[in-house]
Amino acid sequence: MNIQLVFLLAAGLVYTAHGNCGSDNCDTSASNTTTTDLDPLGLNTTEAKGDLDSGKTFCISDCSTQFDYLATYTTGLSNSDQMLCDNDVTRAVVSRGGPNCRSDDWYVVDECNDHCYEFVWRASYPTYCDVEDKWLWCCQPKIKVEPASMCGEHDSRDVTCLVTDHHVSIDSVRIQWFDDDGNDLSEKEGFDVSETYKINEDQLFSVLTVRSDAMSDYTETYHCQAHSLFIADAVWTEAAEVNKYDVVAEGQTIPVNVDSSASCTALGVTPDMAEDYEFTWYYYDTAGERQLADPDVSEITSSVSDDGYMVSTITIEAHALFVGRQRCQCVVSHKIVDNCGAEHTTTCTAEEILIVWSTTPDVDCAYQFDEATLETTVLGIPGLSLTDVTLTSRTTGRVISAPEITYTTSVGACRDPDGGQAGRTFYRDLDCVERCNKDATCTGYVMGETWCETYHEEDFSGDGRERFTCHKKDPVEDVTDDLYYLTGDYDEDDQLVITLHTTDTTEIRTENFFVSVYGQPSEDPEDDVILHVMAVTVGLVDTDVTVTTDAILLATVTGGTIDYPAWVDDSGNVYRPGVSTEGVTVTVDNSGETAITICELPEKVIKQLQITSVYVTFRIKTPSGTHCQREQRYITLHKPEECYVEWDEPECDMQSCTDYTKERTWSCICTDEKSDKDRCEEPTEILTYTCPESLHYHISDWSEEECNRDEC
Repeated sequence: MNIQLVFLLAAGLVYTAHGNCGSDNCDTSASNTTTTDLDPLGLNTTEAKGDLDSGKTFCISDCSTQFDYLATYTTGLSNSDQMLCDNDVTRAVVSRGGPNCRSDDWYVVDECNDHCYEFVWRASYPTYCDVEDKWLWCCQPKIKVEPASMCGEHDSRDVTCLVTDHHVSIDSVRIQWFDDDGNDLSEKEGFDVSETYKINEDQLFSVLTVRSDAMSDYTETYHCQAHSLFIADAVWTEAAEVNKYDVVAEGQTIPVNVDSSASCTALGVTPDMAEDYEFTWYYYDTAGERQLADPDVSEITSSVSDDGYMVSTITIEAHALFVGRQRCQCVVSHKIVDNCGAEHTTTCTAEEILIVWSTTPDVDCAYQFDEATLETTVLGIPGLSLTDVTLTSRTTGRVISAPEITYTTSVGACRDPDGGQAGRTFYRDLDCVERCNKDATCTGYVMGETWCETYHEEDFSGDGRERFTCHKKDPVEDVTDDLYYLTGDYDEDDQLVITLHTTDTTEIRTENFFVSVYGQPSEDPEDDVILHVMAVTVGLVDTDVTVTTDAILLATVTGGTIDYPAWVDDSGNVYRPGVSTEGVTVTVDNSGETAITICELPEKVIKQLQITSVYVTFRIKTPSGTHCQREQRYITLHKPEECYVEWDEPECDMQSCTDYTKERTWSCICTDEKSDKDRCEEPTEILTYTCPESLHYHISDWSEEECNRDEC
């Protein structure tokens, strides 16, 4: 090893420190009036992109040994304002020339150390503390770099390089940055190389700024290279590792009462790096406040993706979720400790939505052979398309779905044959596919980069402009003749209202249907829509009932039971189960397969109250205990006696030789027989009719009788 002995005037090494350098070994009290500005090195063969922004602070040393001098370097500050370490070296330098200086204040190190120096300070004169420094260089130039990490495609980080060399030869050293392929990073897009700064008598400093979008891999190595202008092939290199990572999250759409999970993948973070990265989960409550994931209601697990990257999954218990959209946030933190011992944390976040949905239950008590409809609303997913939903019978396994909506494409924006805009509606969003799927009047759409259009006419196609694509909705299959089919509408909150239509009501039965959204079935049977098919009959046991016979009336229900029956006659008298004061007996029996209620009306009651008809009302209860609508059915006991006017047939005497008019007679008909006219209301208008001539006539001979002329 070549050893040089160099004397350096102490005045060239005096600095003043201010503030907190982030280490317990910082000298915050040192001061001296002699300063040297830390200007960029004038000669630099590397074309730099420019000076660093003023006010940036970089770590130089962790001040862990007695030989460390400069703690941090802040751009824009003179050397008198830079931060020094607090150790024997800085205290010895700072104390020179002080009022308490003594001639025996010696500080000697007589062996080489990691900083490549031997030091000795001595008082030149017993009473005048002019101290000389003896520097002994013990090694080749040393390079120290800092690693860096960044998040996503729109981040950047500074990578520092500190070169230490003998103060005599330091000015002949130049710094350059290269990638693994030997490319000069000062000439490569996405990288900035700063000026080379001489920050100490024996140290140079350079900063490489890396943009994350310039990195082709998640982990890349960049090389800080120092070379001498005077020594051929004298090159020293140190590699700095830069890590880029990104976070993607994936949520779930799940039915209510099911635990929900969200996963978070740290792209670029492999299992061997996992201990340096931390996953933290948050979710937002109903008030929109971000909350740290509660370990009492959630569980976080780790795994590795198929691509080899770390994955964190949070599972939230069902009772801690609410119906609707819930935001989850995954935060991935990476900590790096710099050469000063300070922690630098890079955080990358991703948000995902957990969607919890439920459906409203419905019951339809359908009559045998009638069409039945069931209605349910999907809560929690506004704008849901009917094509994303199915209903499945828990009884038979039958799956009912809406016809798929398809489109035919052509080149260009949608225009009608005359170049018109085909009922165009313009939107400044990208929701036209969903919008057109939901709207039965929408016949097509066009998507732009930040906008879209829907169309509402039938006759159109693309106009040929290649930068657009016209999507025309294909005719939707008519399913209204199917045994089962679905229709959809939207309520005021844009939530899908589904109606199940069926004519399959021949069989008396109870059938439950559950909803599935995106193929995920509802787990709660209480949210089912339930079809009850039943038969109701009413009538008389003996149809030959008159006012002189008892009447037995009955009502039956097959597929349910009868609840709270009441029989009401046409005078408003109500008869409930039991025997009434009038002697009317009502019974109800739900023990058999067919429920029955009977009303026995005695002859005397029918005659006394002149009962001609009765109606029965009751509620039907399904086998599962659900009440259906109240039934009301009428029964006619016998027809009341009705009298009416009937006009008699016209009669002519047939003894007239001319036409003549006669009044028409009428009769009172009661129970299909003629009765006294006083039982009918006399007509207010009398009808007439004309009888035609019935005899022929001729002119007789003239009479020969003479006229009495006296009388004339």
